[in-house]
Amino acid sequence: MSDKQRLHPAAMIGGSLKALPGAAAGLIGLMTATRDEGFMAAAGVFGAIGIGLVIMAAIAVLSWRRFTYELLPGEIIIEQGIVSRQRRVIPFDRVQDVAIERPLLARLIGTARVRVETGGSAADEGKLDMVSLDEARRLRDTIRGRQERRSAGDQPEHTAAEEILFEMALPRVLLFGLLNFSLLFIAVAFGVLQYLDDIGLVDMEDWVDEAGVGNEKAVEAAGEIGLAGLAMIGALVVLLGFVTGVARTLAREFGFRLTAGEGGLRRRRGLFTLSEVLIPARRTQAARLDRRWLSGWLGFSSLSFQTLGADQKEGGVQVAAPFACAGEIERVLDRIGFPRPPERPPHRTPRRALLRRCGPWVALAPVLAALGFIRPELTFVAAAPLLIALGQALAWSRARYGLLDDALVVRSGLIRRRIWVIPYDKLQTLSVTRGPVQRALGLATLAVDTAGAPALGTPEIPDLFAEDAEALARTLLDRFYPARAARKAAVIQESPVAPERVTLAT
Repeated sequence: MSDKQRLHPAAMIGGSLKALPGAAAGLIGLMTATRDEGFMAAAGVFGAIGIGLVIMAAIAVLSWRRFTYELLPGEIIIEQGIVSRQRRVIPFDRVQDVAIERPLLARLIGTARVRVETGGSAADEGKLDMVSLDEARRLRDTIRGRQERRSAGDQPEHTAAEEILFEMALPRVLLFGLLNFSLLFIAVAFGVLQYLDDIGLVDMEDWVDEAGVGNEKAVEAAGEIGLAGLAMIGALVVLLGFVTGVARTLAREFGFRLTAGEGGLRRRRGLFTLSEVLIPARRTQAARLDRRWLSGWLGFSSLSFQTLGADQKEGGVQVAAPFACAGEIERVLDRIGFPRPPERPPHRTPRRALLRRCGPWVALAPVLAALGFIRPELTFVAAAPLLIALGQALAWSRARYGLLDDALVVRSGLIRRRIWVIPYDKLQTLSVTRGPVQRALGLATLAVDTAGAPALGTPEIPDLFAEDAEALARTLLDRFYPARAARKAAVIQESPVAPERVTLAT
């Protein structure tokens, strides 16, 4: 296929729908501003509505006509823009994956969204918002360089060689949602009220005055409500938090399935927006296991892989198993060729690290306690730095690291425990840093970076003895070169942007 193609005609409807929220907000504001102006003002409002709809339709049609894509033997070219034209050329050998997403509207009309993901960009290099489902599959197969047999209809698509590594049935998704307690609805409600207040539909100051907030009336009202009423309100807030968590999780993780096939792991999930992405084995740089306190107590953890060009909206990683047992995680790690990390890595940072972690907070407590002599109600504030110091001490006791035969393991975190597994041949940069307090204590931090890692969230081993940090960095370098040579000898295809050497920055 060498001719320029356009998106599905339904893309014009999709583009118009995206503009509706902003148009509706402007319409509400206009109607509010002219509600007392009489018939002529109302007629002007409806005339403006008609003109706005015509302009929106014209922009949607022009955007659709001016958006074209062309699939050449070794690259895809995307051109778009009405006034200012943009032309992007994406070579196939820079493509990490071609992901197919199917929002609710697209599923109703038989179309799909295609995202071309590259290893050199935090965002999608190319996105085709709406093409036919058959065209989406053909684009994916062509760019990936292979043709796959597909099942008919909207059934899960697997080749005969693919095996199911992990999947979540509806009961597990619901349990996962219950543990993802969320108060997002409160923030949304306040945001909506604030917006309505800004455009004049409500007056929050009148509500506050009527409620008597901050005066004796509020105190009397609280007394009339009583403890039982407050408990009911609190229970309602908690219930809505659980409902919100379940709804968000169900929308994102419904039908979650991870399969293993040629090139890596394929993830499929979504209730309203059905998405399918590939986690390429050869571009996978590190594994990350996350365990929260309650889900961990129930025996569940999350497994993600940091890959080249991973979506920054997911923290620079691609989730492979969001709510899995230990055996299921081990199966996925075995399939992609990563070692199983020990539950308790052998090494811990020296006790001297507690001086840096806890010392400043312990020293601050007496200063805050002195405020109690001035303002007795502030006496309790002195407990805050002591609690922070206790948390830092517990975090130090949980932080560990270890050197396996073929990977570095780093564990950190208190409420959310995180374990990184970084194969030696994936190391990119080792940085030994020392802050002023660390210099005084003879300590240093060793940070480990891999190709394509996000700016935040990379593993590090803090507060080692300075000489131990330097020695550990040299040990990792010594293990990197044989590991890279062994991988080349095994004829494992490397990433085109994989590092050729590791540097040590002090």
